[in-house]
Amino acid sequence: MTSQLSLGLHSRVLKTPLGKIPKVDWSSDGRYILSSADDSLLVWDANTYNKLALFQVPSLWVMTCAFSPSAETIAAGGLNNSCKVIPTDKPDAEPIDLVGHDGFISSCKYVDENRLLTSSGDRSCILWDIQKRTSITKFEGHLGDVMALDFLPGNPNIFVSGGCDKTSRVWDLRTKSSGLTIFGNDSDINSVSFFPSETSFATGAEDGKSKCFDIRAKTAIFEYPSEKSNPVSSVCFSKSGKFLIVATGKVCEVWDSASAKLVTSLSGHDNRVSSVTLNPDGTTLASGSWDSTIRLWFP
Repeated sequence: MTSQLSLGLHSRVLKTPLGKIPKVDWSSDGRYILSSADDSLLVWDANTYNKLALFQVPSLWVMTCAFSPSAETIAAGGLNNSCKVIPTDKPDAEPIDLVGHDGFISSCKYVDENRLLTSSGDRSCILWDIQKRTSITKFEGHLGDVMALDFLPGNPNIFVSGGCDKTSRVWDLRTKSSGLTIFGNDSDINSVSFFPSETSFATGAEDGKSKCFDIRAKTAIFEYPSEKSNPVSSVCFSKSGKFLIVATGKVCEVWDSASAKLVTSLSGHDNRVSSVTLNPDGTTLASGSWDSTIRLWFP
């Protein structure tokens, strides 16, 4: 996203009858949007704004979802402690069920077409072999629910996780070490986002504060306190890293990441904003909300 952010953004509203939207994801080519709601997933056309496909996911509540790199499959997890992988060209096909967590699935991200990473309320993350339906590596070390994870841009071997133990951890998929533990948050971490380099990442926490941490120094270097101290549910950096987008309460706050100054607040949702994510070229922000809508923000 560019400096046009300071001049304000326009929005397009996509409404679903399925209820609260906890998670939104983009396909790698930016053509499609995936949203979760209750026990269902919707695929949207990002250009025409039409609904393209509906997928049923047997679960008490789908908390997270993700496109595979090719968009040939989608993954979803929630309160039934398993993650399901569904082919997008066969909505009625039996999903691949990845079972091994002892707690809810809070986040899922593809490493490649056959490997998926999940985080869970059982205090762990698991790397899965999808076709074999087995876990490859289990990453343990958090002392509370693991609520979020994110990969280093351009290097999916490195990921960061954040949890209810108020810590974040940086891991390497190629090792089984306990990861680099970073302290500095004062409440549960709900979201994490890597800066577009290997040196830093941001966290969004329950106390309404987002922070940027330097991995080398293992300390916070910037803080972005939400104006009304509402819990932060989701954070993401712009493609260049110039801006940090923070979902807090019913708004998306846009911060200058280096000056730690609030640039603008994007308002329009009628309920909690639960998920923010940018399309691959960084020109459009999608925000999902408990008001049953997705808003697409663009200059």
